Amino acid sequence: MLAAFVRLLLLAGPLLARAAGPGSPATEAAWQALKSGQAALHTDTAQAGRRIRQALARSQALGFTEGVGGAYLLLGQLQADRGHYPAALRLYHRAEQLFTARYRTHPTPRLQSNLGIVANCIGVAEREQGHAQQSIVAYLRAADYITATRNYDALLVLYYNLANCFGELDQRPQQLAYLQRSIALRAQPLQHPEQLLSPYAGLALLLLEQRQPQEAWRYLEQARHILALPQAKYHQAAYERARGIYFFETKQYQRAQASFRAALAAVQQQGNAKHVADMLLALGRTARQLGNYRAASAYLHQGLRLARAQQNLPLQATLLDLLAEQEEAQGARHAPAVLAYFKQLKAVESRLESEQTKRTILQLETRYRTRHQQQEIRLLRARQAAQQQELQRRTTLNYTALALLGALGLGYAALHARQKLAVQQQAMQTRKIEELEQERQRLALEAMLRGQDEERRRLARDLHDGLGGMLSTVKYYLGTVRAGLALPGASAQLFGRALHHLDNATGELRRVARDMMPEALQQFGLVPALQDVCDALSHGQRPRVQFQAYGLTERLPQRVEVVVYRLVQELLHNVRKHANAGQVIVQLVRTGPHIQLVVEDDGQGFEPGATHSGVGLHSIQARVDYLRGTLEILSGPGQGTTVTIEFSLPEA
Repeated sequence: MLAAFVRLLLLAGPLLARAAGPGSPATEAAWQALKSGQAALHTDTAQAGRRIRQALARSQALGFTEGVGGAYLLLGQLQADRGHYPAALRLYHRAEQLFTARYRTHPTPRLQSNLGIVANCIGVAEREQGHAQQSIVAYLRAADYITATRNYDALLVLYYNLANCFGELDQRPQQLAYLQRSIALRAQPLQHPEQLLSPYAGLALLLLEQRQPQEAWRYLEQARHILALPQAKYHQAAYERARGIYFFETKQYQRAQASFRAALAAVQQQGNAKHVADMLLALGRTARQLGNYRAASAYLHQGLRLARAQQNLPLQATLLDLLAEQEEAQGARHAPAVLAYFKQLKAVESRLESEQTKRTILQLETRYRTRHQQQEIRLLRARQAAQQQELQRRTTLNYTALALLGALGLGYAALHARQKLAVQQQAMQTRKIEELEQERQRLALEAMLRGQDEERRRLARDLHDGLGGMLSTVKYYLGTVRAGLALPGASAQLFGRALHHLDNATGELRRVARDMMPEALQQFGLVPALQDVCDALSHGQRPRVQFQAYGLTERLPQRVEVVVYRLVQELLHNVRKHANAGQVIVQLVRTGPHIQLVVEDDGQGFEPGATHSGVGLHSIQARVDYLRGTLEILSGPGQGTTVTIEFSLPEA
């Protein structure tokens, strides 16, 4: 349902583009790129990511706030679809900050609607992480924005999400109320009526849970005509799942199997692994009721593999329990398999208990810390009151002494002033020492980087002028010898191959020298040099590298250009060595003093938290630290990698 909700951002497209300036072709192009990326979200995530990044770069270069916020929102959805909810939340909060700042100066209904959309997405991401309270707060914030805009499509999805949240908290009356509110919106002019399928399915499931199958079937039949709508396929999974559960509960197992298969096909197309595992579990139960133990075992084992990949312990426990029951039902000869499944089940249950114990301990620790902090606050307040009383007593004594010893009072004031000045000077010295230490570290890093570049420049010159000249001379001599000799066919062919390899060696030598200190960087600047690097890497079959630059009409400081060039070299080297990527995008964007570098590939990806830090990553982080910037790496197995580096240019 998250993806369906974010798709509503397209409804705001034309107004957002015009908000930056009536008839602006540049902002319209940025918004069209954003819409193009959104259209690819559920067909080709790699392509969607590239298009949204392009829209983000264009919007940043234009200062098009709504476009930047929309891009962050869609990039957040990409992370949420991959299950990277902390990263998604960071992107959602960026979008919310931009929309909020824009709304304060331009409070339009469209921006209000977008703020509601972002708040809802935050609620979904919080709920997926088990943060029920934060989720409810975000949903209620979204309701405040959306109710006033009369965006009935957005309101429908928001009510549905609130219903799900209350359902997870076992608050059935509130869940029922919000599902009914969602369905009541069918009387309003909806641009996406296919979204009614989900609340209809949710209401039917709630009625089945309350042992009201006839009422549940009535709602399912009311929703049937929605399936004919063009965009109903995305919501078909929830509807078919509800039908399957209805047929299962009413013991119509053949029809239940057909509905569950339709739901499985729909969630597989969406790529939602959690829902795929749920449907495999439902199909396994149904096949078992039909007596087809082989099919049931296949479904349950597939679901178990997915549950283990997702580390979903409750689902693993359910699947192992069903597998054990199924083996037990097939007779005594299956006793070893039953025992094996029960052992695995006990292990999973132990892990579940351990995690529950950890959560309980964390809750107790939190409560203890809260009480401890309250006690500390009370103690501090008591100390403060005692100090105030002591101060008042001393003030009274001082006034008395001052009346008797005026001259000494003047001396005391002078002493107090000197003490205060000494404290201030000590604080200033401490700050100065810290600043000097930071500057010392920066200068040491700069010296190291400068030394590396000087050594690269010297080696490049020696290779090009020394060894390169020698190879050219050898080639000339061999060519002269070849012209003056009549060699046999085999020897002539071997001699030709030797000259060919000599040509390749000379070309490789020049490439290495150019990479060490490219002439294009020194003579023409960063953008042409990076274009050369990307073009040279694209000459091979894989990967294909595309370079994009926005807002860099003027050259950057020489030291910054060298550091950014080395960063791109190192990142592309990592892609070529590890990613097995087919396509890479390198984007460099300047917005005023702010620079953003993005290197994104569609390769095999990795788990950032599980990888070991290598020399390459340390080198990249050191250069980013030198620029006083930030480094963010977003990746996942099979999901490509996106590296984002942001920094600000030093003041002139």
